[in-house]
Amino acid sequence: MFTLRGRTPPQIPRTPGQPLVPQLTTYHGKAGITTLLLRLSDGAGLVTIYRDTRSSYLQFSRSVFERRAPRSLAAVEAAIGGRVRQGNVIYEVSDQLLAALTAAYEEAATGQLTT
Repeated sequence: MFTLRGRTPPQIPRTPGQPLVPQLTTYHGKAGITTLLLRLSDGAGLVTIYRDTRSSYLQFSRSVFERRAPRSLAAVEAAIGGRVRQGNVIYEVSDQLLAALTAAYEEAATGQLTT
């Protein structure tokens, strides 16, 4: 289900072969920072997307990776060229990282690694 700026469109059912759809939440802060969090069923997210007045970036939640997508950590770390730490950020998102994060969200939602 999507939740964007307090609006909740109809539930999108998942059928075999279709991607999982995490709940999306946004927050618009007073300092001009906008966040987008792709929430899993327990309300946690693997990454948060930030946009401020100067840049956009991803912030990682290692504890959520360890709990919900531990087998995907190696692929994400390979894609960023370093260790995923609690709260570290990435400013450039490659196709490799997008693929690794997609697989991580699939693992987190289903318990199975899809790659």
